[in-house]
Amino acid sequence: REPQHGYSGGLEGVATMEPTAMALAVGDEQAGLEAHRVIISPAQLAEIWAADEQAALGVLSRLASQPEYESDLRQSVYVNFLHSALLYCRHSELSVAKTFAAFDVSVEVLARACAEQLGKEEAFGLWSQLLMARIKALP
Repeated sequence: REPQHGYSGGLEGVATMEPTAMALAVGDEQAGLEAHRVIISPAQLAEIWAADEQAALGVLSRLASQPEYESDLRQSVYVNFLHSALLYCRHSELSVAKTFAAFDVSVEVLARACAEQLGKEEAFGLWSQLLMARIKALP
């Protein structure tokens, strides 16, 4: 399937959903999971999905408090990770609720893997555990 910019469906009812908060740890492993806090609302998700890649990266860099993402390699990798996680959800045609669940799990696993220096098997185990818990909690 060809990559597309913008999203044409699945946003019904987004105004009634609560924003999701995600703890992010990047750069300072000692800072733990609360190093950065990102709040992404359904409206911001719709804006990201509707934007071209550069605009979407700009929104995500602002939300993730990564203002130097264009010149700082670490910030660039992180913002691109966030964007790729959201693109995966969009291209998989996940609902907004499922997108928030999958995105939240991906971000938490990255944060904890960095903070706790998890190996591949540990990170995958954590991802599996968190994803199953989030799926079970969906309405």
